[in-house]
Amino acid sequence: SVQSDSMAPTFDEGDLVFIRTEFEAHDLKVDDVITYEDFMVTDDGVITYYNTHRIVSIDKSSDTWRFVTKGDNPNATNDPRQILETEIYGVWTERSWSGFGSFVDGFTDFLKSGLGFFLFIVVPCLALLVYEVVKFMKIYAEYNVQKSKGDRVKLQEEALASARAQLEAEAQLK
Repeated sequence: SVQSDSMAPTFDEGDLVFIRTEFEAHDLKVDDVITYEDFMVTDDGVITYYNTHRIVSIDKSSDTWRFVTKGDNPNATNDPRQILETEIYGVWTERSWSGFGSFVDGFTDFLKSGLGFFLFIVVPCLALLVYEVVKFMKIYAEYNVQKSKGDRVKLQEEALASARAQLEAEAQLK
């Protein structure tokens, strides 16, 4: 989702933009909007993030093309460094959902919180576990019922066989 107004009025902070990740870097041209991997050096180390800006010029003088980009905001200047073709992640499809990115970001942040993790990860896992235990208990109970029916039938057959044998033995004695 868009994190700043650098591309306003094309899209605004909080919009969700759609990009195509299958593209040929040599098919890109000036005015295409690209998403590329960028970085920022801080006291804590290097932070890697994705940025989406418009191509304003292309340096084709070497085997690896370099792109100069800039936001659409009227106050924007060219980005401080050239983007290598290998750093480009995708090309904007000219589709965006206004404000939906803020919802996605908020929901993601909620999922990262303790309560979000508990509600969306722990509770469903516990519910699945309880469901599986109940299902197992039902199957086990049905197994025991069938087993006891089978044992009862077997005992009845043995009793009948014993009674027949006794009757036959008595008939032979007479």
